Amino acid sequence: MLLDALEIVTDPRIERTKRYTLQEVLLSAFIAILDGARSWRDIQYSALIHLDQLRQFLPFVNGIPSHHTYSRVFQLINPETLEMAFRQFAQEIIKALDCDIKIINIDGKQMRGATAAGGSTVHLLSAWCHDAGISMGQLKVNAKTNEITAIPELLDKLHVAGALVTIDAMGTQKEIAKKIVQQKAEYLLALKGNQSSLSDEAQQVASNYAPDDAFEAQPESINGFVFERSAKVFKVTARRFKTAKDWEKLARIVQVTCVKTHKKTKQVTVDIRYYITNNKTFSAEQYLTATRNHWGIENGCHWQLDVTFREDASRKYKGNSAENFSRFLRLCLNTVKTINFTDSFRNASMRNKCKRIVHSKEYLSQVLYGISGGAN
Repeated sequence: MLLDALEIVTDPRIERTKRYTLQEVLLSAFIAILDGARSWRDIQYSALIHLDQLRQFLPFVNGIPSHHTYSRVFQLINPETLEMAFRQFAQEIIKALDCDIKIINIDGKQMRGATAAGGSTVHLLSAWCHDAGISMGQLKVNAKTNEITAIPELLDKLHVAGALVTIDAMGTQKEIAKKIVQQKAEYLLALKGNQSSLSDEAQQVASNYAPDDAFEAQPESINGFVFERSAKVFKVTARRFKTAKDWEKLARIVQVTCVKTHKKTKQVTVDIRYYITNNKTFSAEQYLTATRNHWGIENGCHWQLDVTFREDASRKYKGNSAENFSRFLRLCLNTVKTINFTDSFRNASMRNKCKRIVHSKEYLSQVLYGISGGAN
């Protein structure tokens, strides 16, 4: 229930200056953003259009705030309290969908438009629940290189027990692997040049030993190319893998191969990647699926934020506005999962589903007061 979750957010304003409650500011901003508004002025006018509808949920005795008020409040709100509300809402969705969380993807994203005068770009670290198709949480970091220190902090804020946490090569660090295991979860970490010796050892294992399991997926034809994907799994032993003791409960090396063939030119490209994991139960087929699912955070979250919600076009950078506004865009993304569209909107675009929710009292009530079903 979003209204209950928003009550967690701490109001940063002085009491005597308030003409609108914080819930009124946040709710009206949420409805406007869900309906497509992006600038503070657009949010004000969109909220004015929906004023009668908004008054069905909160009083709005003084009407709709000005665009200056929206801007000021988003600059001042403590992102941590808004993040707590965001995570509570995400957990309510997962609970209502009765979703068994098996895979959590962690990756970073830059808000390219939110660049301050000094040239610093807002960089956000996000956690994506692949099974529910929702964003579970986010954390602002100073730069991409600081993801290494931010990942453990984000993990501390999430419920990851029992899940497989997938992270790209930036997060392939001993302390991160240890943190994941301490939280009773499992890791699947990519290997690249930042772990050259580890990557070399993985390649040697794959070259010198027979796999304990292997799987070849059916070829896929996509945009003029044929993709042939396969995976091989190798058990980790002290004899095979000298640095195994340095990685918390390291159990398997996974080799994933993708052969891409251009249909017309027959040009072939081979991409081989290696991963380490403490998981002992997955088959080669499951590992192949898990490595592909990691990009769900790119397609299901980052792509939607850029294309549907135009996050990269945002020029908000003052105070906490960029981070807080991005969190509202993720709220909109998650909101669609709270609705089980049974009408012609079942196959509508994300943008049109958002607008459908805004213009339906029934759907809005489900979002704000209670969640029923999930959207396809």
